Amino acid sequence: MAELQAFSFPLEDPNRVELVELISATQFVAIGNRINMLHEKLFDEANHQILELIASIESGEFNTTFWNKECGRQMICFSGGDFSKQQTLQLCSDFLNTPNFVTHNNKGRSIKLASKDIIIGELDKESWEVWTNNLHEQTDFDCEDKKELSAAISIMQTHISDYYSWVHDVLNEIIPVKRPNPNTLISGSIRYRYGAVEIAFPSNRFEIIEMLIHECSHQYFNLAFSLGDMVMKDAPEIYSPLKEKKRPLFFLLTGYHAFANVLMAYDSLERAGFSKEIKGRQAKASDYVLELEEGLLANKKYLTTLGLSIFTPLYKAVNRIAEDEYV
Repeated sequence: MAELQAFSFPLEDPNRVELVELISATQFVAIGNRINMLHEKLFDEANHQILELIASIESGEFNTTFWNKECGRQMICFSGGDFSKQQTLQLCSDFLNTPNFVTHNNKGRSIKLASKDIIIGELDKESWEVWTNNLHEQTDFDCEDKKELSAAISIMQTHISDYYSWVHDVLNEIIPVKRPNPNTLISGSIRYRYGAVEIAFPSNRFEIIEMLIHECSHQYFNLAFSLGDMVMKDAPEIYSPLKEKKRPLFFLLTGYHAFANVLMAYDSLERAGFSKEIKGRQAKASDYVLELEEGLLANKKYLTTLGLSIFTPLYKAVNRIAEDEYV
């Protein structure tokens, strides 16, 4: 699993994009086969669209990069009785929902990120309710929002180019959601819609940078998770400062991975002269990282080889920042 250190944080690894492509295609094929099995069980016939898509991926004719709808290990383990026929059809529809097969209902809205057009998408509640109970509220995306998003991308490209690439390599769609209040950020990723992230608006450019890095870190984490367990099955529940209650160790690792990457990006931005703009959010990210780190270190023995390949390089990188502050 050593090569997956490239999913821990933006290491100098020229093969990271190739890894994303490889794992993405592997996910797509594995999940497609499981969905087809369920389809056959409920409808007594195969889903030929999925089988044709799998064949095109395996032959190299179709590249799933940035677009596979990773249905999560929990969903891969589903039993047919847990799904209605309508849900199964929705699952198949989502799985086939790639640019090569359908046109997104995004009203022509997009923003440039290097050579990619990032879609400004919509929150389709009817579809997403199949995947999550925690739905945010869709919001408008106006000219001021686009200005701040463009500024965020420009700052990343100029001052934290490693995180600009980190975001670029997995991001394909931004879904604007309503910010609950001026002092609270919300963002989200649904594991079953790979490449899409929810970002709260209105937000300033530095808040947008944080949310993009946070959610794209989840994208990498979900990719790695599709290859195996991150924590051992007998791992205890640990107190989470984010939720203020005990949670599975897996979720502490998920949160640490996202916030530690945010903290490292903030460190680079501080060195670039933006200390005033990021002061409050940087301090909050630092507090979260330290609290999550404490629980993970105390239970490190429950991390699998895959979990350690994500945690260890990131832990060392974060602590190099702390050491530099005292030099």
